[in-house]
Amino acid sequence: MTKRTAAEDKARSEETGLQLDQPTRQRVEETLTRLGYDAGPADGVFDDRTRAAIRGFQKEWHFAETGYLDEVTFVRLLAIGIY
Repeated sequence: MTKRTAAEDKARSEETGLQLDQPTRQRVEETLTRLGYDAGPADGVFDDRTRAAIRGFQKEWHFAETGYLDEVTFVRLLAIGIY
């Protein structure tokens, strides 16, 4: 079992605070995939592939690479995904 860090707990809590519903989570996965990140199936389940895709997006945009959505990452992702 992997021990979670305080930073991971904080990032997880921030993502939970966004209160993303299933269709929104699917939209996040679809957008990540369309932008070239392999988020896995757009099923609304943020699994290891989704987490890696979020980290990749965060790295490209010089955000903290947590693998969890915070408000800044979420807004940037959706803003870029709308075209």
